[in-house]
Amino acid sequence: MKNKNFLIITKEISFEELPQNALKLIIDGNHIKTELDFINIMSNTFNFPQFEDKICNLSGFLDWMTDLTWFDEAEEKKIGETVDIILIIKNYNKLFNGNIEKVKFFIIENFVNIILPYWEKEVIKCSYLGTRKFDVYLVEDFKS
Repeated sequence: MKNKNFLIITKEISFEELPQNALKLIIDGNHIKTELDFINIMSNTFNFPQFEDKICNLSGFLDWMTDLTWFDEAEEKKIGETVDIILIIKNYNKLFNGNIEKVKFFIIENFVNIILPYWEKEVIKCSYLGTRKFDVYLVEDFKS
């Protein structure tokens, strides 16, 4: 069966509507005003490794998002297996102060063209071999 990764844009969704067997990570668009805010929040959400001379930029962000080996190792220790991911960006219409062009580029373009296709074909090298289900939900109103 071919793995499918999706970017879902919706006005409203609740926690109960999401697949229950995946790790759900939630970030709030209200707190993301700049590109650096986005990279920092994603870095914290996915626990990117920190280096003293690390430069936070889009290229580095994309490298980390198509790696996630440290993330898998940490999650595997907690639950015993590599997990599928659901990233929920609530209040996505407030991202970058509502600048839809930045939302399209930083979120939609990069996830649709780079991150999600990568995880659809990449073999994960932890406790099992397989692709990762990685869905992104852009939600205006998220009810937890």
